[in-house]
Amino acid sequence: AATSALGIRLLRCSEAAAGEEDEDAVSDGSRVASGLERSSAEVLDQRLAEVLPELLLSVLGAGSVARRSRMPLVEGGGAEGLEEEMRSRAEAFEAWHLDGSLLALALCGRSGGGGGGGGGGGSGAVKSVAEGLVEMAEEVVVAEACSRRQLLTERSLRFWLARLFRPGVLARSELPHRLCAELQRLESESPLMDASAGSALRDCAFLAEEERQASAEHGHRRQQPTTAGGARGAQHG
Repeated sequence: AATSALGIRLLRCSEAAAGEEDEDAVSDGSRVASGLERSSAEVLDQRLAEVLPELLLSVLGAGSVARRSRMPLVEGGGAEGLEEEMRSRAEAFEAWHLDGSLLALALCGRSGGGGGGGGGGGSGAVKSVAEGLVEMAEEVVVAEACSRRQLLTERSLRFWLARLFRPGVLARSELPHRLCAELQRLESESPLMDASAGSALRDCAFLAEEERQASAEHGHRRQQPTTAGGARGAQHG
């Protein structure tokens, strides 16, 4: 939980530096930035990318595999047993454990090294194992969250809104998008969530869609100068 909180603070710092229009992020991020040089923040972010997967996999019972294994993770060879162990542990999570794990997994997706932790020591095979295990953990934790949708409270959904559905996380991780889409799909088939939680889920969906549209527009603007330049070249030709 503390490591995830650090990740959010670093994310707020980077959002503030990028000039995003989020008053809370700017005020909180500026306080962090006052005590951290940008290079130091980048080092911390890189370290976070290495530490978060280890912590997550340890909590889910697969940390020793990621550290010891020298073979890529494939079907069979213990993969099914590991997934079953992860599911068993996730089922025992308290609600706040589940929320924290979702946030940590999303931060794994947004950190510089990707799912397996980038830039650190170790062989490529070890990284492929860690990446495969983090992907497995994401499937397990998202499935567990969806299986509890009847018990999901507005408080949990508001936690997601404030952290999982921040613009910086949405732009760098598919987990919030997948989680929201799967919950909406299940609710359309068999509604189980109460009205307040359902309303908060719609707010999450709105933010997710807003981010997708913003990303698409940003990509379109980046392509425009190239397209215009090509047209001018064709005219001169």
